[in-house]
Amino acid sequence: MREILTITLNPAVDLDSSVAEVTPGPKLRCATPVIDPGGGGINISRAVAELGGDSTALVAAGGGMGDVLIALLRREAVSTRIIEAPGETRQSLSVIETGSGAQYRFVFPGPAWNAADVARAEREIADVVPLGGLVILSGSQPQGFAEDFAARLVWLAGQKGAGVALD
Repeated sequence: MREILTITLNPAVDLDSSVAEVTPGPKLRCATPVIDPGGGGINISRAVAELGGDSTALVAAGGGMGDVLIALLRREAVSTRIIEAPGETRQSLSVIETGSGAQYRFVFPGPAWNAADVARAEREIADVVPLGGLVILSGSQPQGFAEDFAARLVWLAGQKGAGVALD
């Protein structure tokens, strides 16, 4: 079986809740939130684990929300490797209006990466690409990563005989 590495460079701590009606002005009293680790690659690793498989989720995390994200991943027994993000891990909030069934999604920005942070992350990724494995890059790309990052990842993985799936 091929070793699987998922990469999530702009993860989030997802909060999901509901409220009877979304109206401007008054405080809206929401139901107790469900808190989950979020981000494309993380979701893939969670699904692989739920199906009884193994993968490693390479996750960029920083700040207090990064600590929360890491704890959530440990709770779900997702094998992780952490890259230190240069700022606070982002959050997202989804609220379902129970009266209409409409969903409202608020996604906050993640940290901006400078050239040195990106170079460090690329080195760390290069170190863990599995020989002959499968690398899955999924989720949004953080500010500061070059538009050709995915193409460079494909080239790097090819050097190690690994396949790549991009989402």
